[in-house]
Amino acid sequence: PAAPQREVSATLGRGVHRLARRLAPDHPAVTALAGLGSRPLRPVAFGALGAVMGVTAAELAHAVVHDELQTVAAAALKLLPGDPLDSVAWLLAARPDAESAVELALAVRTPDGLPARAAPLTEQWALDHARRERRLFLA
Repeated sequence: PAAPQREVSATLGRGVHRLARRLAPDHPAVTALAGLGSRPLRPVAFGALGAVMGVTAAELAHAVVHDELQTVAAAALKLLPGDPLDSVAWLLAARPDAESAVELALAVRTPDGLPARAAPLTEQWALDHARRERRLFLA
């Protein structure tokens, strides 16, 4: 990912790591994260949190996809103020696609199995956004 995306991932990962430390400071996954430094990337921190909570890979994947969807819905409400219930409807309507995304993710066993390793246009937008004086969002 582009540098701005890695930076945001590290910022978000720090928050997830803080939650995992609060829940189980002595858990092996939490102590392993601490060994990586103060800024674990979000996916790695989510993996440690999943280990702390004892969830399955599928449960963790569902939580991550839901987190992504609700982030987009919250951003949409900031950019295009409207009825918050509409964003709930968007999340519910996205459920079949979210389920499909989770199934595809869980089927991946090697990096070569990833459907896409990067999204060039999204990365370019992140680079452009980082250069602008007026920011819409940090994450």
